[in-house]
Order: sequence, then C-alpha cells, then structure tokens
Amino acid sequence: MAREVISRTRTLPVEQVIDASLGAYAAGDVVGADDDCTTLAVPWIFDIRDVIDNFPIGGAVWIVGAELFNETENQAVQYDLLTFNATPTGDLRDNAANDNPLKGDMASYCAPRISFPLTTAGGATVATTMGVTPNTTGGVPKLFRCAAADTKIYGVLVTNTAYTQTAGDTIRVTLHLEPVA
Repeated sequence: MAREVISRTRTLPVEQVIDASLGAYAAGDVVGADDDCTTLAVPWIFDIRDVIDNFPIGGAVWIVGAELFNETENQAVQYDLLTFNATPTGDLRDNAANDNPLKGDMASYCAPRISFPLTTAGGATVATTMGVTPNTTGGVPKLFRCAAADTKIYGVLVTNTAYTQTAGDTIRVTLHLEPVA
C-alpha cells in the first residue's frame, strides 16, 4: 500500500531582471533591478500570501530552504540574502556597496542572513545555480515574523564575490516556506 506524503512546505519564487549596466560587481555589492534609486531600486519582495492560503497579517513562517538561479553562465560566485520585515533603508541600487542593515533597521532586520554556497563555474552555457537546505551551511531553517500589518519578506541580495553579471539577465530567488503552527 502506497503512503501519501503531505508536505506543508510552499515554494515562493521571485525574479528580478538585473541591471548590471555599471559593469563588474565588487565583493559586497548589492545585486538588483536598477542602479537608479528613483525608479526600480527595490528590495526582493516575497509575499507569503501568494503561496499560503489565509496567511495572517503579522504571521510567521519557517524559511526551510532557498535556491538561486542566475541566467548568467559560468560564474563562481557566492551571495547572501539579507531579510527584513519592512523595506530596508540602506542602499538598494544595483552595483552599490552594500550598507544594509543600517542601525535604523534593527527592528525589521531578521538575522541570520541566508548564505548561499559558492557555485562552481559550470561552463560557457551553464547557468549559475545554488541552494541552501537544513543540511548545508547557510542559515536555514530560519524563523521569520512579518511586520504587524504585513505579509511580506523583503530581501537584499549581496554578492560576496567579484564577478561580471550579464546585463538584462534574470536572477530568481526561491524561498521554501513552512507555516508556523
């Protein structure tokens, strides 16, 4: 007799088309959608209600895993995803030196950061991918509590490796979430 396995884990992907128009990243730079803070320089926003029905405002989830898929090929790179329960006040511009979290973000910063492992350059046609699970180093599982009037996780993606991103390529960050009972 076959057993049915029911998982409470929900998968929440968010994509950004990466600007990368300023050239190579230095270690410690923000990776995002735009290098102009007056237009698209926004955090990575994961709305938990997109994947968990009836998720309560101000609710909590466990982040039990994460994946990153970068269309730019052949990169040996390591990223961190800093998570907040409100829009961070630090610099969100693509290719800007990361200054997140600022001391004014103490109440909204949700430590520890999610640290993706260093990828191996897989070849000229191989996308850059990496993942974090409870069995790897990286800071998961991680309890995340939304702000009192919100259902979102706000992230800042930071490279810890100097590398060159192809302008206009997409990076998808996927969080694996489990509701807190």
